[in-house]
Amino acid sequence: ILFSSISGLLGGAAQANYAAANTFHDALAHHRHTHNLPATSLAWGLWAHTSTLTADLTSVDQARIRRTGLRPLTADQALALFDAVAFGDAGLPLVVPTGLTSTAEAPPPLLRGVVRQTRRAARTASSAGSTPAAGFTGLTPEQRSAALLDLVRTEVATVLSHPHPHTIPPDRPLIELGLDSLTAV
Repeated sequence: ILFSSISGLLGGAAQANYAAANTFHDALAHHRHTHNLPATSLAWGLWAHTSTLTADLTSVDQARIRRTGLRPLTADQALALFDAVAFGDAGLPLVVPTGLTSTAEAPPPLLRGVVRQTRRAARTASSAGSTPAAGFTGLTPEQRSAALLDLVRTEVATVLSHPHPHTIPPDRPLIELGLDSLTAV
C-alpha cells in the first residue's frame, strides 16, 4: 500500500512538485498492476486533524479546497477507509479516500469522471447547459476575444479565490498571480 495525496489528481496551487511526486506513487501502483503484482496507492484527501502539512493553510486555502467539493476526513473515517482497502479485496491500483460535500447536486468538474453519481445527479449535470465554447458562436473576432478574456479571468478568480474576475489583471502573467502550470491544467 502506497500513500499519496489527492493533489496528484487535482493539483494544488504552487504545489506542482508535490503533486508530481504523489502521481508517481499512483503510476507505480498502476504499473505493478499491469504486471500482475500487488499494489494500491491511496491518494488521501485532507484530514480534519491539523498536521505539519496543513498547519499553514489559510482561510483562502481552505475555501479553495471546499470549492473542489472535498471535505476533511475525521481520523475515524480515514482509518475506516484504510481498513476497507487494506483488509478488503478491492484489487484496484488507485483508491481515493476522501470526503465529498453532501450539499452538491453533482460533483465538481474535476471529480465528475471519478465519482459515482446517482441517476438524478448525472441527469442534472449533463443538462446543466452547454460548454463555454458554445457561447462564442456568432460573435465577431473582437467579441470572441473579450468573451474569452472574461472566461479566463472568471476561472482564474475562482481557482485563486479572488473576489471578482475584474481583479485579475489581463496583462499579468498567471505565474505571478500564483497559478503554476499544474494548477492551470
